[in-house]
Amino acid sequence: MSGDGKTLTLARQGLRDTTILISLYRRRLLKDGSSGSSSGSSSSEILGSVLLSLDLSFNHLTTVNGLRNFSKLRHLDLSHNNLMDVRCRYPPRLETLKLSHNNITSIEGLGGMEEGLLRVLDLSHNPLRVVDGIMHLKGLTELDLSHTRLGKPLDVRLLSFNASLQSLSIIGTPLAQKSVKSGKVVIMSLLPGLRLFNHNPTSTSRRTKCKDRNEGETAVNRSSKSSTTTSPSAHT
Repeated sequence: MSGDGKTLTLARQGLRDTTILISLYRRRLLKDGSSGSSSGSSSSEILGSVLLSLDLSFNHLTTVNGLRNFSKLRHLDLSHNNLMDVRCRYPPRLETLKLSHNNITSIEGLGGMEEGLLRVLDLSHNPLRVVDGIMHLKGLTELDLSHTRLGKPLDVRLLSFNASLQSLSIIGTPLAQKSVKSGKVVIMSLLPGLRLFNHNPTSTSRRTKCKDRNEGETAVNRSSKSSTTTSPSAHT
């Protein structure tokens, strides 16, 4: 645990259930001598008002429960577990969610984030066959679907609801392996504003950068001409 109690790492602890997190957190607070443990507040209140980052990676979790109590949690790492689905009421202010290297076949039930604050979602290395259940994540900017089982354009069609996406990876999927070019065409037709595809800049990104650079140079030239025109003559 970090000195301020805002980060809790429980990776590689052999955990099979998340319901014991509050008691584990309380033990860590007492062990580290955190002032919060003597404030008279309950363990769940302390946990909910302080913890910002939680690492539960490399455990044996098959389900996730009780995380709603982590009301201020921003970053959650559940990678390298045995999760088969994502059904859970997640903390409402979550910004980063890592779910890679599990056995997830469906992302239906990704609830509790109706405020739209989630920015980064990693679902790589899962036997996922279709993208669904993330249409409500309007603030999502980075999505990793690499090494999943997405095979057809139909499998990713619902990504069009995530118009805020700036970065997307489908590396190692059947869809990408069939034809890198056709896979990119499919994705770009759904997400024309995408900046990074498979970790590489898209033509949209390059065009935007060129446009911004040209507009910047034009503005500088106009400013220079304006100052030359309005400057007083050296001789009256």
